[in-house]
This record gives sequence, structure tokens and C-alpha cells, in this order.
Amino acid sequence: MEISGVIDSVGGSVEKFRVGDEVFASTGFGGGYAEYVCLPRYRRGRRVVIEVAKKPQILTFEEAAAVPIGGMTALAFLRKANVKNGTESSCVWRVGKRWHLRRQLAKYYGTEVTGVCSTSNLELVKSLGADVMIDYAKEDFAKMVRGMTWFLTL
Repeated sequence: MEISGVIDSVGGSVEKFRVGDEVFASTGFGGGYAEYVCLPRYRRGRRVVIEVAKKPQILTFEEAAAVPIGGMTALAFLRKANVKNGTESSCVWRVGKRWHLRRQLAKYYGTEVTGVCSTSNLELVKSLGADVMIDYAKEDFAKMVRGMTWFLTL
């Protein structure tokens, strides 16, 4: 469902993008493994707008393709927890495939981020900017997170 690439052609009513633009998007319905993807303005049924964005130059195509679902999911959970800039809160993340996106958004909101991972991933989690690392194989995870403002794991 997540794609990134270079625009090969645009429809007659498209004004925001041009041929050659580097973009990323969520297709909303699959097709991310195809060589070419045609994105409609609206998905049929619930009429949800499919968003396409220009790829920031600092991201590779692979990095940009990981943003739509992982980034939007992380943002939705942070909003659901009512985390805002200046809010004193803590966030515990199970380290996984899109952990770095969640961590970046949580840090943007001024949240202390705790990464929960195995011993083999401790250095990686530290290098990605976790404030606290918990090795679930060696530490009593439940006792360590007790009393945090909120707890979130994805």
C-alpha cells in the first residue's frame, strides 16, 4: 500500500504535480509492488482522498515509502493520547520496523521515549535516540513503566 517513485504522467486536471516529480504515497488499496501505479483522486466507497506528497530530498525512495502508513499510524496514536508540545508525558515503544518514525514524532511533541527491545537491539535503539532502553529479556518491564503518564506500544 505504500509507494514512492517518479511521476511518469499526470491527468489533465492535475496541477500539483509534474512529470519527473519524486513522490511518495499510500495507495489505500494495494498495488505497491507494481512497477506503475495509477492513483485516483478519490477512493470509491468511503470517498477518502488519497494523498500524494513530494519526496523530501533527504529521504531515499525506500525511506519515503515507509512514511505513509507508519507515520500516520504513529501520529494518530499520539493525537489519541492528546500529546502536545510541552505536555509532560512518557512513551514506551516496542521496537519494530517503523519505530524510528514513531520516535521522531514523539520527540517532536517533547515526549520522553522508552524503547523496548531485546539485548541485540540495545545499541541500535540508543543510536536512534531513545531516552531510555529496556531489555525485556533482562528487566521487569511491567515495574519499569508503572507510573508513566501514558503507555503506548505498536
